[in-house]
This record gives sequence, C-alpha cells and structure tokens, in this order.
Amino acid sequence: MEIGESQTRAAVAHRATVEITTFLEKELFPRVSEKLRNPEEFGQVVCGLYARLFLLAKTLCQLPDSSHFQTVRSSSRTAFEVMVDLKELAANRSLAAKVVAHGYASRYRNARRTVEALRKHDRVPPERYRHEFTLSDDPVEQKRFKDLCHTHWERKDGKVKLPDNWSGKDIASRARALGPEYEELYCKVYAVDCAVVHSSITMVWGFPAEFFHNAFAVGHMNFQKFLLRSTASVCEACDLRPDPASFGELLKSLELHTGKLLLEAIG
Repeated sequence: MEIGESQTRAAVAHRATVEITTFLEKELFPRVSEKLRNPEEFGQVVCGLYARLFLLAKTLCQLPDSSHFQTVRSSSRTAFEVMVDLKELAANRSLAAKVVAHGYASRYRNARRTVEALRKHDRVPPERYRHEFTLSDDPVEQKRFKDLCHTHWERKDGKVKLPDNWSGKDIASRARALGPEYEELYCKVYAVDCAVVHSSITMVWGFPAEFFHNAFAVGHMNFQKFLLRSTASVCEACDLRPDPASFGELLKSLELHTGKLLLEAIG
C-alpha cells in the first residue's frame, strides 16, 4: 500500500468516526442524558457506561492525526470492554447492583492499599492522604466493604476476594460466553490492541510509516463497530430507539460507513 493511500484511509476512518458520533449526538444522546437524570439504578448504570464511551468518541473526533494511533487503539480496547459490559447488562438487569457495588468496593480497596503502603514509610505525611485514611479506618466503611464482597463475590469455599472486574471473570471468558463472533473479536482485535498500546515496543519497532496510518484507521473502524453495538445494547435495554422499526438496521449499516467512504475516496 502506498503512503498516500494509507494516509487517505486514516483520514477517511477518522471522518467516519466524526460523522457517526455527530449522528448519535443528535439522534440518541438527548435520550441518554434524560435517562441519566432518572434515579433508577439500572438506567443510571447502563447509560452511565454508554456516556463514558460516547465521550471517548468525542475525544477521538478531536484527534485527526495518525500520530494518535495509540490513543485510538487504546480507545478501541476500552470500547470492547464497555460493549461486553453492556451486552451482559442488557441480558440481565440484576447485574447493575453488582456494577455499583464494585465501584464502591474498588475505591475502598484502593484507599486501604494506599494506607497500608504509607504506614510502611513514616516519611510520608498522612495529612496528604486524609481522605484515604478516613475511608480506610472507618469501621462503618470496613463493614460495608466486607458485606458487599460477601454478597457479590463470595466463593463456594466461603472465601472472598474482590475481583478486578465486577463480573469476577476475565475479558476472554466473557467474550467467549457471548458467542463465537465475540471470541473472534477478542482474539483478532482486543488482543492486538493490547499489544499495540502496552509498554513494549515489539509491535511498533521497525515498521514503515504506512503501519501507523493503518493502525490508526483500523483502530477507528473497530471503535466504530464497538460503539455502534454498544448503542444497540443501550437502546434495547432502556428502550431508547428514536424509531424502533428501523434504528437497529440503521446502526448495523453504519458499521459499514468507513468502507463506503473509502470506496468514494479511493475507488
């Protein structure tokens, strides 16, 4: 592939993200915002996750240069995780309580770990970490943390350990449970995104300029797919479709938007 063609591909893929995001902002996001103002827990969780993903899309719209390929691939990785979250939540509304519990429990665990580390080093002034000490040492908060862990993540042997993800499972297992297509996306897309953005230079060492333009373009196309599928899950879970009869098909067609623009640009 010529350098000019790879640059065109990158520019077109970014343009498609901008157009898809603009469309969603106009047609759907007002409904998401309205749902976020409703105190009902399930809507708060699902629409909150989606809002985070949508704001990430808005960020990518502001980064048209291929030098931002790592940000795009990292965003694609995040979008895959959010898509899996939303598909699981759409299938089982009761999981929302587990998501909320994990948010609190993770904050408490982080505070406790910070305090445990600081107490090993007397040179660190505790007043700098007043919030962490207050949270970690509060008996009420300690009990709340333990109760949440026992409620949501107690193992068959009675032991409890707060998992890194609210589901208690790794992302590969969760993708596998969603079906062959999602396991393939995990292997083909998510794992490669991880390799591109992690600290090792193995995935970027010695590659020509075309690689970085293509990494940027492919990252955008994958992000678009995950954003649109997340949109479908939110619409299904919270009944947000502007036009129930056709909106789902429209979202599927938008997954092909970059390809259509590329045909117009390159032929």
